[in-house]
Amino acid sequence: MEADLECVSTAVDALRSLGLDGFEVRVNDRKVLDGMMESLSLEGQYEMQVFRALDRLDKVGEARVLQELVDRGVGEDKAQKILGFTHLKGDEALEFARIEFGSSKATMEGIDELRQLQSMADAFGLGKLLHIDFSLVRGLDYYTGPVFEIRAGSGEIGSVAGGGRYDGLIERFGGPSTPATGISLGVERLYEVLFEKISKDDGLKNSGVFVANVNEATAPDAVRISRDLQSMRVRAESDVMGRKLGRQLEYADSKGIPYVLIVGQEELRSGKFKLKDMRNKREIIGSVAEIAEVVKQQV
Repeated sequence: MEADLECVSTAVDALRSLGLDGFEVRVNDRKVLDGMMESLSLEGQYEMQVFRALDRLDKVGEARVLQELVDRGVGEDKAQKILGFTHLKGDEALEFARIEFGSSKATMEGIDELRQLQSMADAFGLGKLLHIDFSLVRGLDYYTGPVFEIRAGSGEIGSVAGGGRYDGLIERFGGPSTPATGISLGVERLYEVLFEKISKDDGLKNSGVFVANVNEATAPDAVRISRDLQSMRVRAESDVMGRKLGRQLEYADSKGIPYVLIVGQEELRSGKFKLKDMRNKREIIGSVAEIAEVVKQQV
């Protein structure tokens, strides 16, 4: 279990290095779930169907999952018991599993593994983050022990990392019998969480500026001015596609970028640049520093 916790703590460290916080690490154990299925006489063909349906709980809700379980041949009484089981969390969940499914060797092994995770969580910096949650299933059939997910940001985004123990997977693909555990990061969901964080950061909430070049000769200057604006805490970008000026303006408009700064030879000579306010259809003339202040004041 030390390896599983090391895996989770490494992922948490990686997420913290991105500036994220407010994590919740949910854990469960497939052995406990196997014991539940055994007690309900749903092993074999039904087991993975049930797990895949439960893995969609957060996405579709209980009513849809209940109907899906019934449609797959799980009786309604058993389906209701399964869903009731997913409501359990923490020590209450472990005690319930011990009483209800304790006759199963798999269940008792799973409970022992979860208690080991609890007892060592502090040492890995996860003491206040780790939560036993029987609604966590992970729908893939190769998991053999603890499964875990990390949540960050709003509840709507869901988990940003997930994984578990898969002791038989390497052997299944032709390798030697090797215990293994792992976790993956969800890049698209991480993007959503980071975007949510940035949009709430007052220091980065300034309206965006697109720095447009009038021709290839001024493109490097547009990049430099974009970086200057960024150093002044103004969100700015420049063209990286070699587009003509008209296409650059169309791009800025399509992305809802409210300001466009035009960089031409005359502007570079004078040090005064034209800032187009795309929303109010007006223009402002000034130095890069003056334009940065104008944009900040419009927030």
